[in-house]
Amino acid sequence: MPAPVPASGGLVRMQGPAGELGWCLRRNCALTPRQLAAFFVSICAVSLAIGIFFFLQGASWVAAFAGLEMAALGLALLCFARHARDGERLTLAGRTLTVEQQRGVHFTVHRFNADWLTVDTVDSPGGPLVRLVAEGRAVAVGRHVRPALRPLLAQELRRALGRARQGLTPEHVSN
Repeated sequence: MPAPVPASGGLVRMQGPAGELGWCLRRNCALTPRQLAAFFVSICAVSLAIGIFFFLQGASWVAAFAGLEMAALGLALLCFARHARDGERLTLAGRTLTVEQQRGVHFTVHRFNADWLTVDTVDSPGGPLVRLVAEGRAVAVGRHVRPALRPLLAQELRRALGRARQGLTPEHVSN
């Protein structure tokens, strides 16, 4: 697995020992799974304590709403956790660019020959995405990169692909 090399603007460029160059484009998740579980348990404990208190006071409907609240929060956090690992990994090894995309439980892999690959942009609701086109296939990447940084990603990809076509190693890309 390539070691992370900080790149400008928050993009993470990966450089491997076997002449690989890659980019890891992930969501910015502020909570780890353990922190998310601790948060959910603490909120449930508070809601349960409040519900039991009012149930003992004769207001049973408060306990029912506390249970409904916990179920809704649990469902929302489950949806969040399902997409917390969403992202894209682009790896340029030799003259092959591999694009791995994960959205929820769906995982796709696309392989492109760098000699035929073009990099452009395509409009999307969240701002233009970087589009990779080759041999009649197109893949849009960069959903998890801030829109202002997507041109930087496209520029880095163009430069790396140009160097790969010339047979240069990834170390030359950053120069």
